[in-house]
Amino acid sequence: MILVEYRRFNGAEAPVMVHTRTSADALTSLVKYEIGFGGRIIEVTATRVVVSTTVLGCKDVVIFSGDVEEMRRLVLAAQAATYVFSEKESVRALAEGTIDAMKQCGADEHGRMRPFLSAHLAPLIAGGAVGKIALFAAMEVEDDSALRRLSPLSLDQLVELAEVAASTGATLMECATVLGCVA
Repeated sequence: MILVEYRRFNGAEAPVMVHTRTSADALTSLVKYEIGFGGRIIEVTATRVVVSTTVLGCKDVVIFSGDVEEMRRLVLAAQAATYVFSEKESVRALAEGTIDAMKQCGADEHGRMRPFLSAHLAPLIAGGAVGKIALFAAMEVEDDSALRRLSPLSLDQLVELAEVAASTGATLMECATVLGCVA
């Protein structure tokens, strides 16, 4: 089991909430709710991943910890997210994709919109893309064909497939094929 500690800061530190999760549930939380909401990985070791996420003015720090084997997929996801934010080309592509998506939400040609919306929407848009990359890494999807076929799926769909894959021992691509998510 993975120990998950939640800390929220919104002017004053709130009490720490501590839960235990299966590794599959912890991976879902990390990818969908932390990285997917624009969280930044601030620490990765073989037994611990720490993420800082700011949503609606509150800073959340979430610590995932467990033994090496149970943490393996979370560590792979965290390393992938860290890599995306450390490479200039990845950051540039992520920024361009975020601006394109924000234009569809009413932004001008430069990706500008009302300050409140841009401050809260941009991290979610970027986080969703990084969350998908992190999930692909965690589920060890390395085949170019599989990546091309799975990439159009939403982060929510991919998380559901990852949960099925974790419970059945199948690969992400096998689950997507059997369930009719990809051709």
